[in-house]
Amino acid sequence: MKRLYCLSLFFTLLLTTACTSLDNVSVESLLYAKETGEESFASTQEAYLLYPDDERVLYNYAYMLLYYGRYDDAVRICDEALSASPRSLRFLYLKAEALKDEGRHQSFISTLEYILSFDAANTDVMLELAGYYDTFFKKDEAVRYASEVLEFEPENKEAMMILAHYDEYFASIAGEEKEEKPADGKYGKRRIPELDMAQAADLFSAYYSKEEILI
Repeated sequence: MKRLYCLSLFFTLLLTTACTSLDNVSVESLLYAKETGEESFASTQEAYLLYPDDERVLYNYAYMLLYYGRYDDAVRICDEALSASPRSLRFLYLKAEALKDEGRHQSFISTLEYILSFDAANTDVMLELAGYYDTFFKKDEAVRYASEVLEFEPENKEAMMILAHYDEYFASIAGEEKEEKPADGKYGKRRIPELDMAQAADLFSAYYSKEEILI
């Protein structure tokens, strides 16, 4: 009887392992970039319907929704992932980008401040906030976050460039570098036309290589 139970348990474990392996292959095959952006998007949507709890699926789907300008949906998918892993940096970064692109500025700021609440030395987030406030001429906040960056990274040039807008000392340090900076800047960002889906698909296909899965 004991031997029969052990055999039964063995076959159960074997079947479970086989199913898990098949699931992994299926998820990866669905996330694997296809010939066009539209095909990749459709395949990722299918993966989400089949495996809505898989973090790889959620991240790929949220990323593609963001790329195609579907910001509300990208935020929703990020929130689904964050309900299970509230401190997942990659989903928080993705959510913040979607909120920023949608123009939901207060939610964007709140998301980045939440990251700093448990990752107080995250200079990437500090720089993002400093740059954001600098763009909108909010001196106190821009100076505050740029100064905090320098506390952790005393030679951070991006923070110095922001402070140079408000402080003569940093302006004198950054002067030569500012003159040598290319006219189009280092911080330019490609924007996707929200209503031109065909163009967005072409750009996506060029960016999202056939060999890459965003896991």
